[in-house]
Amino acid sequence: MKLVILKSKRIYVPVSGNRKAYWRTDPRTKNAPKVSKKLENGGAKEWISKISEMINRSRRKDWPYNSIEEFVLTNGKQYDYAMSGVKKGRMKLCFMNTYRLIQKDPSLTYVEGYAQTKNLPLSVLHAWAVDKNGVVHDPTWDDGTSYFGVPFSRDFVEETILSKGTYGVIDNYEQDFPLLSGKSSSVNKIEATFDASVKKV
Repeated sequence: MKLVILKSKRIYVPVSGNRKAYWRTDPRTKNAPKVSKKLENGGAKEWISKISEMINRSRRKDWPYNSIEEFVLTNGKQYDYAMSGVKKGRMKLCFMNTYRLIQKDPSLTYVEGYAQTKNLPLSVLHAWAVDKNGVVHDPTWDDGTSYFGVPFSRDFVEETILSKGTYGVIDNYEQDFPLLSGKSSSVNKIEATFDASVKKV
């Protein structure tokens, strides 16, 4: 989800495949969804549940997942954050930072999903690593509070990055969102991409 500040008005633009769904939280806009304090403080899972519900009002029948939020909500799980002493990479490069981290430490598993920080009540698409106990090791943020995401095998992450030429797995617009559309032969069964060492909810 992108958050754009424009003349003191907040505009939320959910990115969902090649669909042009959007809404504005402008007081003058009728029927605009309201972001309550309860939703802001409810954690990453509650946030993406609400966003997915809104996007699904205009569902694509030809895709198994109508949005990134729905994919994460269906296949993801909640993770706990711990100050692990992991060296932090550059901000806004979480996908690259996490990939490099799992390359250095093979015991960690790559995860993509949505997360929040102490100073950002909105959940944003993010990447982090988890250990065999499911504890978050975030190489980008040092103030994460809520993590909800999908673990992927190292082979699948490497294959995807090399084939599309950029970091990141789920938001793969370069190849027309194969995880969401289910059209890629390599991801006919999404479960096959999950790392077996991490229990999936």
